[in-house]
Amino acid sequence: MAEMTIKLQHPVKVGDMTYETVTIRELTPGDLIEAGLEAERPVLTEQGYELLSSPTLMGVNCLMRQIVKLDDTDITVNRKILDQFDIDDYEQMMQVINALDSALEGELQKRGESAASGEQAGGPDADVRKGAPDTD
Repeated sequence: MAEMTIKLQHPVKVGDMTYETVTIRELTPGDLIEAGLEAERPVLTEQGYELLSSPTLMGVNCLMRQIVKLDDTDITVNRKILDQFDIDDYEQMMQVINALDSALEGELQKRGESAASGEQAGGPDADVRKGAPDTD
């Protein structure tokens, strides 16, 4: 799992500690599922209750899961901690997250291109056959 550590422009204080770096990791499918569930709210409409999802909450919930360390300390980030970050550092974290997402998308695209061209995808144990013999 890819991780990137960045130096904060404005150190963040959590409790009695002040931190100067933050480590961010790529999202997992489980992260996306949990963040999506937490972003949903039942809302009363004319047709009855509907489940609506907030894109803002989805983004915040994902970010809280992606921040895994402050300096060398493993941490579980909540909204109170997230609110301590300066806007400049928040924007820098979002750039790193976008870079991680782009790298993942690039790898997925390469896999798709390999499979489409008939190359073996997924390593030596993959069940992809190229040029299967005729059985006629």
